[in-house]
Amino acid sequence: MGIRNQSQARDAHIWTLRMAMVMLTLLCLAEAAVIFYRQNRFIVQIPPDLSKGALIKPGEYLAPNAYVFAHYFWRTLNDWPVSGKNDYKAQITANQCYFTPTFLRWLQDNYEQKVRAGELDRIRSMHVTQPFDLKLVHTFPHNQFGVELSMRITEVVGKEVVKNTEILYPLRVVPDNRPCNQMGLALDGFYEEPRRLDTPEKTP
Repeated sequence: MGIRNQSQARDAHIWTLRMAMVMLTLLCLAEAAVIFYRQNRFIVQIPPDLSKGALIKPGEYLAPNAYVFAHYFWRTLNDWPVSGKNDYKAQITANQCYFTPTFLRWLQDNYEQKVRAGELDRIRSMHVTQPFDLKLVHTFPHNQFGVELSMRITEVVGKEVVKNTEILYPLRVVPDNRPCNQMGLALDGFYEEPRRLDTPEKTP
């Protein structure tokens, strides 16, 4: 019985060692896959002005890039060359991966509110009124930015201008690593309420 017990104990120990080796092999393979993936996919942001060169670090987020990102996508959302009823909704859908889920829901609700209020049957154009300055970008914790966009909105119904006003939009830009987001940034709504900078010439 003693010899049989020793044999069983030895076999059990060998089985335990084999399982440990299998687990270690799986862990090593998983770690190798993670390292390979990280080595082959990372985000590098190039500053807009390279006239004086730049020190670029993978995963670093830059204030000028946050401004360009916010300006591009906010203007894209608010330029309605045909009709807001179609253009606004189409841009929300086409660019949804560049908005955080919370802000995407806000935009979808905002679209529905404007439909009910009859505020989309019009052409809209938007352009920035203040040239870029680093003072317009505020750095928040966790690689987040606040971008101040001063934009003039012109809305036309038929041939009549129904709105021509300047509004300050304080937009929040945050890192985003979702696979569908190729830019690594997303709009996350407003960090303060937008406010009118002038008295509109005409209102609907």
